[in-house]
Amino acid sequence: MFAPGNTPGGSEFINNWTDLKGDFWLYGGGYTWDGQTLIWDGLWEFEPTKKEWAWIAGGGQSTSSANGVYGTKGVAEAGVHPGLRQGSANWTDSQGRLWMFGGLGYKYLPSLETISLNDLWMFDPTSGLWTWMGGSVLGGAAAPAALVLAF
Repeated sequence: MFAPGNTPGGSEFINNWTDLKGDFWLYGGGYTWDGQTLIWDGLWEFEPTKKEWAWIAGGGQSTSSANGVYGTKGVAEAGVHPGLRQGSANWTDSQGRLWMFGGLGYKYLPSLETISLNDLWMFDPTSGLWTWMGGSVLGGAAAPAALVLAF
């Protein structure tokens, strides 16, 4: 719900995009504190005409939603989400859906070991649902040996 008092917490390396209505969206992000990288999974929407934020889903670091819930590849389902991450590559398509690839996330919680993720997600702001589109559920996939260059 949009409200004057709503605001996302401070963060860096946030995934962001603009939908077809011109609303701004944020997902994830994080920061480094006391030598540890803390990563978020909050989803926020900002409506410029109202100048207000709405918290849509997710929470913060070390929540029960921290690990991704992948569901069935290619199927939008309630409860499916990418989990904590920051610094993903993201873009929108002609229908205003967010596409998000990889980023930095946790291997598993409660461990704070970070890994590079290689999964692909799609978020539809109309339905409010995430869809896992591809990539590994484990993250950290190494490059094929043929792509490793020796100097």
